[in-house]
Amino acid sequence: MTVYYEYLTSYDQDLSFEGISDRFPHMMDDVRVRNEEGLYNNLALLLSDQCPWGFTVVSSHYGQVHRTTGPIMNQVDDVLDVLDCMNPRMYIKGRTGLCRRFPRKGLEEGVVNAVIHCDLSLGRDVTVLVDPDVLSIISPGGVWKGGLLGSGSGTRPRNRNLGNLMLERGRAGLRGHGMHAMREPYTGTGLMPTVVRDERWFVVNYPALTRDYRDFESRRRQVLTFVRTFRGSDERRISASLMMTPYYTRKILSRMEDEGDLFSMGIGMNRMYFPNRWRRRNDESEV
Repeated sequence: MTVYYEYLTSYDQDLSFEGISDRFPHMMDDVRVRNEEGLYNNLALLLSDQCPWGFTVVSSHYGQVHRTTGPIMNQVDDVLDVLDCMNPRMYIKGRTGLCRRFPRKGLEEGVVNAVIHCDLSLGRDVTVLVDPDVLSIISPGGVWKGGLLGSGSGTRPRNRNLGNLMLERGRAGLRGHGMHAMREPYTGTGLMPTVVRDERWFVVNYPALTRDYRDFESRRRQVLTFVRTFRGSDERRISASLMMTPYYTRKILSRMEDEGDLFSMGIGMNRMYFPNRWRRRNDESEV
């Protein structure tokens, strides 16, 4: 039988719920926040004003920018407000009207998923690292039971009851559609969010829409540098590492192979790519 961390007895029994009641009236009436002995559980601690977990927002230029506090449900909205200030609407080449470098809809899903999948027992914050070209949401604890955000592998959220509260209040799609919701705003851009995971963390990386994927020469240099560094990389690894869609990755690899930048071995998804040393020597000799 699975024992959820949310239902374990809270170490802090002196809790107040003013913050959650102000923003979500009557929610506490329907939530199981006490155990059989009448003591507050960790779900109560999460929803309380004394919640010890938070989001730490870090800028690659300025260091720590902000740390959210208060009920975790409130913090989801608060951290998105902070990111809005760091990710304002702007005109981006190739896109219509004002839009954000990092699509807010994708960030909303990433923030919620980070909360419901993180390992609260570690006592660490969810970290949001903001860089001009990449925004990363880093959730402690890795992925529970080998699943990931709707990858089809049977993800079960660590914080199931918190996830249900998020779902009921329209905070995110959940129910196995996490990665789809994160990637959907990038449709047609040639870019996509990618995931890096191990036993300690899972990280969702969002590429900035200001990256001009249509610039073939820029992309060619990126792919060539990657393949020279990691010889024998397949399409999936290149796609995930450079945050390009599989379709666009396949297209650019095919063109680079036709032009002699790369050669490949193997077939199908197991095809591995290598830099063409002869092409490089000829280019250098011509110079």
